Amino acid sequence: TGIPSPDITWQFNMADITIGMTKYIVNTSSVVRSDKNNEVTSELIVTTSDTNDAGTYTCQADNSVRNTSMDSVEVVVQFIPNVTISGSDTVTSPDTFQYT
Repeated sequence: TGIPSPDITWQFNMADITIGMTKYIVNTSSVVRSDKNNEVTSELIVTTSDTNDAGTYTCQADNSVRNTSMDSVEVVVQFIPNVTISGSDTVTSPDTFQYT
């Protein structure tokens, strides 16, 4: 919150996430509260994920009047493994398979 409204930016592993990157959707909205402060909320959506999306995501709020506020989260991406047995179909866990 604040006056003027803060600008919200997102980063992944210290690189800016920009509008137009098809992998991400950023939803930001602003509401003027009864105390005349502007309340800004923002969410980052990763549209498709894989192991390359593991890392640090940071949200920064800056209104050019006070110190920049930021918070980060470390994301771990886990996948169900695929096991291919020579001459066989691919098996995706948690399916049971036996190889002898």
